[in-house]
Amino acid sequence: YVKNKMALEKDALDDILGDTKNLNGLIRIAAHSSIMEQVVMPSLAPFLIKNPDVQVEFMVRSNNELDEMLNYSKADMILSNHMMARRDIIEEHLGNEEFICVESKTPTTRTHVYLDSNPHDIITESFFKLQDNPPKKYQRSFMHDENGILRGVQLGLGRAIKPRHTFKEFDDLKIVRGFVPMIKPVYLRYSKKQYYTRLEKLVIETLQKEVPKILK
Repeated sequence: YVKNKMALEKDALDDILGDTKNLNGLIRIAAHSSIMEQVVMPSLAPFLIKNPDVQVEFMVRSNNELDEMLNYSKADMILSNHMMARRDIIEEHLGNEEFICVESKTPTTRTHVYLDSNPHDIITESFFKLQDNPPKKYQRSFMHDENGILRGVQLGLGRAIKPRHTFKEFDDLKIVRGFVPMIKPVYLRYSKKQYYTRLEKLVIETLQKEVPKILK
């Protein structure tokens, strides 16, 4: 509350002094791993380069942790896969992640192994529940984070269920055919307030404009 009040007071003083071009302040954004590096960061990069005095804190968390961060004001805005449907939260659907099965183009014997970030990651399990003919038996290995999973697939350590947008730059990966894609919506959420700082407004507008382009 105090940080927001001080930021609003600074906006008001800048308006009085006519200093509205020099944008500064801190914005804190949290998202799950497949969205942060491949979507949020490239969406905001041109804006941050144009405004070098703006500070940003990017945080990667699970969906459950993201809700808590917004509840306790540990983040100014979050992007996640599931709805909150609360009156005090503004929620905007920015697009969808399309999860598909990928593997290395190099022949590998570990096609029965599927890579996830950790034992609590349910993406692979959720994906197979959608399939008419899921694998009768498979093993899991854990690669810690998004980059680790993709690197593991590159090295032939197994297959992975990943959003299509996360491996566009990997020429040595290919889609495994025969599976139905899993669609997960991406929501931008932030607390409903009477006033927003100039920085908050511009960041929200930038995400609203750029995130759908990348997810499309």
